Amino acid sequence: MRRRLALVLALLPTGCSESAGSGPPEPATGLRALQVATGLESPVHMASPPGDPRLFIVEQAGRIRILEDGEL
Repeated sequence: MRRRLALVLALLPTGCSESAGSGPPEPATGLRALQVATGLESPVHMASPPGDPRLFIVEQAGRIRILEDGEL
C-alpha cells in the first residue's frame, strides 16, 4: 500500500488585536495557514471540543487520529 504524505492546516484569523483590556478586538482582515501535523492519509475533517487542546483528525478511511502536544 502506498502511503501519501498529507498536511493538516488550521486557518486562523489575522489582524485581530491580542492585547487584553484594550476594548473589543478588531475584525479579522484575512486568514493565515498554520501546519499542525504531517503523516496523515487523506484527512477530511478536524475538530476540537471546547476546552480541550487536542485536535481530532478524521481520515477518509474512517480512522480518527488525535493530535496532542504536537504528536499524533
